[in-house]
Amino acid sequence: AEPTLLSSENGDARTLNAVIVMDVSRSMLAEDGPGGVPRLEAGITAVEKLLEAYPDGRFGLVLYTNVVVAYSPTFDHEALGEILGDIRENYQVRGEGSDPITALSETGKMIEELPYTVDTVFLISDGGKSLSPEATEPPLAMAMKKLRDKGVRIIAVGVGGLIPTPIPVYADDGALVGYHQYESMVVYTALDEIPLKRFADETG
Repeated sequence: AEPTLLSSENGDARTLNAVIVMDVSRSMLAEDGPGGVPRLEAGITAVEKLLEAYPDGRFGLVLYTNVVVAYSPTFDHEALGEILGDIRENYQVRGEGSDPITALSETGKMIEELPYTVDTVFLISDGGKSLSPEATEPPLAMAMKKLRDKGVRIIAVGVGGLIPTPIPVYADDGALVGYHQYESMVVYTALDEIPLKRFADETG
């Protein structure tokens, strides 16, 4: 994704102020990204390409499962690269489930407190059952309104395949030891584009 957007802070330079919101829940470990890589790896690669496309861009990073970890926007792409590298090399699921509504709400709060404008929020996710609109309607509306009022656009990036696939579990030495289970049943997961499209539609 390489939108041509101008920060209102500097109308002469082609740059981007953005926040990247990335799902790091267990389902993102499913290996149905491009070339059979994990969805999480596909997401990290996309972020790295975005940083490379906008070397003068200022980027924040919000990581979420059912808990949220937020890093304020920075020009220091090397620091962001170190965070992404740590996720790639040492990732362990910290939390259960996937809560993009809270992640987007926290993103909106962060943007409100910044002394400059943010153009875009990139949401990278495989969808997920936690995005059920029936359970999230009021908080979703509030989070989206906060972003719309600030003139922020959401670009939703779906990762993963449409065919249900299991989530592998590896030992510390890298050997496959099985697949993630819930109530003694192997869990299958697939990309759910519908809620991701809805997020994007909410901000035009």
